[in-house]
Amino acid sequence: MKKGILKIKAGLSILLLLDFILVLITGIMLYWNAGPKNTAMLHTVTGFLMGVIVIIHIVLNLKLLRGEATGKIEIRFKQD
Repeated sequence: MKKGILKIKAGLSILLLLDFILVLITGIMLYWNAGPKNTAMLHTVTGFLMGVIVIIHIVLNLKLLRGEATGKIEIRFKQD
């Protein structure tokens, strides 16, 4: 696989993690009625952003996902 695609996938994974943290924090703030007044808007925007990132992530990993679903690809981890 090309290094460029791997860097894009890694970047997307990091963005997805950071966005998840933002959605989680703003969701907790909304639940406890804490934080600034624009917390709901930030939560909504980061939620939509997460949806877009997830779709891109799935599209870039579609071949792997299909292989796992059909049993043609098996992921194994090295044991130290």
